[in-house]
Order: sequence, then structure tokens, then C-alpha cells
Amino acid sequence: MGSFIYTDLKDIDPNMWSPLGFEEGVKKIQEKIIQISSLTRSNNAEFYILVWPWPDTLQFGQTQFNLEKFAENLCKKSKCKKLINVINEFDKIKKSDQNWLNNLYIHADLHTNKFGNEIISKVIMKDAFNDF
Repeated sequence: MGSFIYTDLKDIDPNMWSPLGFEEGVKKIQEKIIQISSLTRSNNAEFYILVWPWPDTLQFGQTQFNLEKFAENLCKKSKCKKLINVINEFDKIKKSDQNWLNNLYIHADLHTNKFGNEIISKVIMKDAFNDF
């Protein structure tokens, strides 16, 4: 599923992005995030964008679709209070832990496990609330 980050879109089955296609899907994400941000501001709340890597991102990089740049641009367009980027923290763990995949993610899944969630929460606390 995360192959679009490191594989040219022409080499990926287009049915993966049905019914909108990749570009339209990205456009819809941007539109919805801007709407959510606007609703948040209208309710005097703060809006943050959080980005963390899937295992594919750490293993193969972001050569075709840079998730970090996408999130930065999305934060600017949506006027988010801050982008919270957890990719560097996960990358540090990957470089220092041979068993990083099992230690950060649920087995055979792209979702983070308890330890991965703890890393994410610490970065959120530090970046959004300056508590650490």
C-alpha cells in the first residue's frame, strides 16, 4: 500500500487508487484537511498535523512521494498551528535497532504498536505542549 512513496506511479496498479486515482485522492485529502482546519479555527481550537512513517517509508525512503514535504505544504495550506513530524524519531530507532520493525509496528501491519505509540505521544507532548 505504501509503495507510492518509493515507486513511480506508472509502475503501480491503478486499481489501487480506484475510484478517484492517485492525484484526485491527494487533492481530496487536501480539501478535507483544509475544511477540518477551518472548522477547528471557527471553534477557537488549535489544529495540528501529525506525520509518522509507515514501515515502507523507513525501509525504502520517500523517493517518489515525499510525505514530509506533503505534510509541510498541507500545514501551510490549512494554516495548521504546527506540523508534528515523528519520522526522524522512528528513523533513529531503525538505525540503532535491528528489530525496529517488530519493536515499532504491529506484526504484518502498518499500524504502530504500544512502543511506537509511546514514541509518537512523546513527540506530540514535546512539540505541541513543550512538556518534555
